[in-house]
Amino acid sequence: MQLVRVTYPGAGCATGYQRMNFIDTTDNRKTATTCYYIVVQIDGVWWIDVEGKPCGPCEDKEDAISCAFKLIEVFGNPARPAAVYAPDGDGHTKLVWRGRPS
Repeated sequence: MQLVRVTYPGAGCATGYQRMNFIDTTDNRKTATTCYYIVVQIDGVWWIDVEGKPCGPCEDKEDAISCAFKLIEVFGNPARPAAVYAPDGDGHTKLVWRGRPS
């Protein structure tokens, strides 16, 4: 089981931090851990979280998803799987893409 914790300073919580946990139990093989690109909106601004490091800001959600794919293309490791998550219309975070950078 893999637990990825994403923390954004000043996200409006009482402590000044917003915490989101993503647990991936779908792949039990002995492979490299997945690099997660998570699209989030904080105070009306769209960002991409890459393993706890914010990238952005982006103009809108679609731009952030597009930028996540560009980051995977430029910086992704072909030996390491990657996954892009973004909120759907209801605000639930959903898998957009999973694979290996080429």
